[in-house]
Amino acid sequence: MRFTRRQVLSLPAAVLAASAVVPFTARPAVAPPGRHRHPSISPFHHSTRHHHTFLALQRSEPKIEARLQQWMEILQRETPTLHTSDHPVLVRWRRELSGLPQTHDERLVAAVNRMVNSDVRYLSDWRHGGGRDRWYGPLETLQEGGDCEDYALLKGYVLYTRGWPLQNLHLVAGILLSGEAHMMLGVDYGPGRQVLLDNLVPHIHDRPFGGWMPRYQIGPHQKTLVYIKTF
Repeated sequence: MRFTRRQVLSLPAAVLAASAVVPFTARPAVAPPGRHRHPSISPFHHSTRHHHTFLALQRSEPKIEARLQQWMEILQRETPTLHTSDHPVLVRWRRELSGLPQTHDERLVAAVNRMVNSDVRYLSDWRHGGGRDRWYGPLETLQEGGDCEDYALLKGYVLYTRGWPLQNLHLVAGILLSGEAHMMLGVDYGPGRQVLLDNLVPHIHDRPFGGWMPRYQIGPHQKTLVYIKTF
């Protein structure tokens, strides 16, 4: 649903307060250099600039929340294998994990972003699951590949196991300026400092990010935040 600015301003104050309204502005994006991980999507338009304001309305989205819960159940089943398997991919993965910075700052986030982007082979749901949109667990993602949400989930898992607070990790979905649906991992460093980890480019985006239209955000600790463009 899309609201005009007049419609939003006319909403009762109690409704906005109950919805945990958080306004923000998406800043224009600068097209990044380099090649994209996805072989066919060009997510950033060099000539495109936009300056929109959004409201983040907190509400329950059962389908999205159920999907995240199912992924967490998969993770729980797969964790012993991740720690003990002698599969070459998982042995190398554990070795790389042991080499991550022993910090809880931007250095760790950057290292995890590079590691997952390098280790995971991009594989669309059309090729991976016969067209079904699925969130794959770490085992399948590492051994076979995955798409944007699988990268984001794996990055969040690694950061959490390295002590990053769960409430500071979010799955953030949106629509790229090319029209493609996309997901990134949102990471909070602290008040006023938020970033997005992307599998399409090697660098980390500041947030708000003007290269897409955000649609929703979710984490195990929160109900879904749905972003509504006001103007």
